[in-house]
Amino acid sequence: MSSMRLRLQDIRLWLAIPLVMILVAACWFAWREWNAAQQFDRALAQLRSEHRVVDNASAEADLRARTHTEGTAAWNRISYRCSNSWTGSLTDRLPHLGNAPQLYPLNAESDWDEASQAGEYLTWMAPLIDEIDAASSYPTPVWQPILFDGFSTLLEPLQNSRQIARLLALETEYAIYTSDTKRALRGLRLMKLTADAYDWNNFLVGKLINIALHGMQEQMIRRSLQADIWSLEELVELRSLIAPAEDIQQIWPQLVDSERAMSVEYLADRQRTNGRWAGMSWLSQIPSIRQEYWRMTERWSTLGSEGLAGLVQRSHQMEDDFAAEARSDVLSNPIYALLGPAYSSIATAFQRQEDTRRLTLTALGIKQFQMTEKRWPENLSELEAVGLSPTETSTLTEGPFGFEVADDKAYVWSYDPNPRMQPPMGVSKVSATRPTLAQQEDIATAQEALWFLAEIW
Repeated sequence: MSSMRLRLQDIRLWLAIPLVMILVAACWFAWREWNAAQQFDRALAQLRSEHRVVDNASAEADLRARTHTEGTAAWNRISYRCSNSWTGSLTDRLPHLGNAPQLYPLNAESDWDEASQAGEYLTWMAPLIDEIDAASSYPTPVWQPILFDGFSTLLEPLQNSRQIARLLALETEYAIYTSDTKRALRGLRLMKLTADAYDWNNFLVGKLINIALHGMQEQMIRRSLQADIWSLEELVELRSLIAPAEDIQQIWPQLVDSERAMSVEYLADRQRTNGRWAGMSWLSQIPSIRQEYWRMTERWSTLGSEGLAGLVQRSHQMEDDFAAEARSDVLSNPIYALLGPAYSSIATAFQRQEDTRRLTLTALGIKQFQMTEKRWPENLSELEAVGLSPTETSTLTEGPFGFEVADDKAYVWSYDPNPRMQPPMGVSKVSATRPTLAQQEDIATAQEALWFLAEIW
C-alpha cells in the first residue's frame, strides 16, 4: 500500500514539473508581451510628441504641414485636363505621349515625319500649357487631397503628374527641333515646376515618381545639347533649372516614417487584409512582433544621417544584417519578409539621381566652356573655369565621368546600372572608352540604351 502511494506521488511529481514549467513559460511570455506592448506604446507616444508620422491621421497632417494650398485648385484642374486630353492614334505616334521613339539627334537635321502633327497638337494644347505657366505663381510643393488608407492609399495626383511632364517633354522636344530657344526654356522650366509641385517626400513610391520627373527634365536638357542653339546666357539659365542635390539627412527619415505608418495601418486591419498579407496581419497583433518591426524601421531611419555618400553601401550592409537576423530569429523572419529590400532600392535611386544630375551639369559646363574659350576642354578639370568643382564632374562613387572629343563633338558619360554590364570588383563602372550601341545589343534604340551618355554638338 505504501509503495503504491509512493508511485502515485512520483507520478504527481512528474506531472507537476512540466505543468509548472509550462506555467512559468506562459508567465514569462505574457510578461514579455506586456513589456513589449508598453515599450511599443512609449515609442509611439515619443514619435507623436516629435510630430512624426505614425498613422493615417498624422500622415495627412504631415502632408498639410509641408505643402501649400494656394495652388491646389489650379493644379487639380491641370491634372484633370491633361489626363483627359490624349487623342488616341495621334498621340500614339508622338514621342513621350505614345510609343514613338525620341528624336536622335534632337535637332532640325532629324527626319520627323509627325512634326507637323505634333505642332498642331501642341497648338491645341497651348491654353493648358499657359495654365501650367500661370501656376508658377503658387508656392510649391502643392497640397492635393489624399485619402490615407495604409497600403491602399491612392496616389492619383502623383501618378497624373507624369502625364503633365510628358506633355511638357513633347512641347520642349518640338521647341528644340524648331530651334525656338525661348519656348524650349519655358518647357524645361515648367517640367521642373511640375516636379517641384509634387515633391511631397512622404512615400517611397511617390519619391520614385518625383525622381523620375526630375530625371525626365535633366535628360531633355542633356539631349538639347545635340542642337547647337543655346547662347551663353541661356546655358547659364539652363544650369539654374537643375534641381539641387537631395537633402538625404532630412528626407530619409520622412520616407521611412510614412512607409511604416502605411504598413502598420494596413496590417492592423484584419477584416480587410487577406491573401499574402493575412498571416502578417495576424502576426502584427502580437506586441513583440510590432516592437520588432518598429525596431527595424528605426534602424532603417538612421541610414540617411551620414548623407548621400555611402547610402547604398550602408543600406546593403543593413539589409545583409537583417537577413542574417531573420535566419536565426523567428520574430525577425516575417518582419524582414515584409520590409524586404525596399530601402536599398530607393537608396540606389537616390544615387542614380545624383549621378545624372552631376552628368547634366558637366554636359552644360562642357558646352559653356567651348563657347567661352572657343575650344573643347582637354579634360574635365578645366571645367573649374566655368564654376564646376571636381566633385560635380564625378560620379558619387565611381570617380570622374568619362570624356572624349571626336569629330568636333564632345561626349561625356556615366555608367550603365544594368547588373550585366558591371566590371570586375575594384574596377570603376565608368567605362574608359565611350559606350556604343554594340555594347547594348538587348536594347532597341541608342536613345534608350545610352541614356547615361551625353553628346554635345
